Amino acid sequence: MKKIFLLIFLLIGMTLFISCRKKNIDKIVIKIDNSYIKEDLKDISHKTIGENVEINWATENIQYIDYIELSEITNTEKISIKKYQPILNHNYNYKTNISVGNPKKYTINVVYKNGEKGKIHELYIETKEKNIIIDKFDDEIVHIYLPENYNKSDSKIIYILGSSNVFIGSDDENWNISSLLKSINNEYKDNIIIVSIIKSDDNSYYENIIPYHDQIIENKYNIKRTNSINYSYKLTKKIIPQLESKYFGYLKEKKDRMLIGYKEAGLFSMWYEIKNNEFENITLIAPVLWPSRNKIIYEPFSNSSSIWIDADINNWNYNDELKLVEKLKKSNYKYCNNLYYTESSTNIVGERLINPINKFINGKSSKIIDLEANLEIINIKEHNKVQFRLNVFAIDSDNTKYIVNNDVNYYIYNTNAINIDNNGNLNFTKEENSIINIKYENMSRKLNINYDLINKYIETIK
Repeated sequence: MKKIFLLIFLLIGMTLFISCRKKNIDKIVIKIDNSYIKEDLKDISHKTIGENVEINWATENIQYIDYIELSEITNTEKISIKKYQPILNHNYNYKTNISVGNPKKYTINVVYKNGEKGKIHELYIETKEKNIIIDKFDDEIVHIYLPENYNKSDSKIIYILGSSNVFIGSDDENWNISSLLKSINNEYKDNIIIVSIIKSDDNSYYENIIPYHDQIIENKYNIKRTNSINYSYKLTKKIIPQLESKYFGYLKEKKDRMLIGYKEAGLFSMWYEIKNNEFENITLIAPVLWPSRNKIIYEPFSNSSSIWIDADINNWNYNDELKLVEKLKKSNYKYCNNLYYTESSTNIVGERLINPINKFINGKSSKIIDLEANLEIINIKEHNKVQFRLNVFAIDSDNTKYIVNNDVNYYIYNTNAINIDNNGNLNFTKEENSIINIKYENMSRKLNINYDLINKYIETIK
């Protein structure tokens, strides 16, 4: 009997000891101070993992994670963080772990500043878009929007380079694919496949997509070389054939492919098409062309693709796009046939893609049906000045609007008051009103320039 009582006493004592131990364990708070992760997970709120693990943001306004699963984590040892080690001495990088279908599997990789790596933990989140598949081809991660009932033979495919969050979105890079899909011609909506080749978060990305190299580029992007030739070979011979064979059963024709390049990937997309001629439709969104040092302008253009350039007027180098447009025109590209140029300042990339994608779906248009003109006043705060720009838009039979400034003839009624260059940049030489007659092909428009109204507006934006 004594032995039984002793055994019961020991069991009770051990239970109390274990219970006390659990109560004395301080929670470990993993603070995620990488904004890249923060933006990808911005819609997610709080949850505590296990007995002593909590995750939140290292920001002033703490945001919490709602649905997270860190594989079998219940104590400090398994998350590779010492109990009393300062959390902010850690960096948190994330990389994608491959799975097919939803939910998506992401990982948080804990990296110590001394180089010691923590465990890689799985993190599951749902994307904002439906019908998203994560796949991998030749070590490149791709996100694919695949309509449920797409027709393999009639479908068109859009490849996107230059973003890691096309289907997730963030404040500064909101692709808003849902709104984009709603704006696509309904007849074709179910047969549009969108493939985002994920932008890596290391320097190899810039080595791949910047096809030129010099010391300034090396310093800016911290890269020692360009790897664009090898990367373009990988796209042409491996990624595209493998992907299209898997999802269509055969390789698509050029006319059924569109390539979209965002920022630096816009430069690569232009260069890639010159070298490989795999796409009949190329779109550059807010392209960063300066790393080419105008070399892209002197490449041999084949005039076999339709090119859409959407310049970002907030970029200091957006005049590079105008130089590229001029070179394309000299290479027998023609507005409304295979050359389109627009300007934008919005960060919602999806809005900027509506017209190019609809043009890709509907085919080329060769008829301009209307002309529109307006005076744009750009407030350049860093130089404490305003710039006047006369924008002339051609509207074609697909109701697509694009800028034709440098193909327009201007006639100024009061030449003592203003002058204007070939790109539509306007300067006032006198504080007087004027009228500009604008002519493009067989159409013309008159624009009244009221100096007093313009001056009042300038005062409101300074």
